[in-house]
Amino acid sequence: MEINRKLVEKVALLARIEVPPAAADRLVEQLGKIVAMVEQLGAVDTKGVEPLANPAGTVDAFRTDEPR
Repeated sequence: MEINRKLVEKVALLARIEVPPAAADRLVEQLGKIVAMVEQLGAVDTKGVEPLANPAGTVDAFRTDEPR
């Protein structure tokens, strides 16, 4: 996905945030790097890897909800 100034301005409009022209050019570069990193993650083979809900492996510390 190509990130350009027009896209940054559209996203800013939809998010209702003001982006000064000088910052828009910087955002094009930064968002481009973020999208490139996400595309790299999408290329990783994850077949056979179980989804992980909690990487710490902790168990729910709360008591069970029982009527009294």
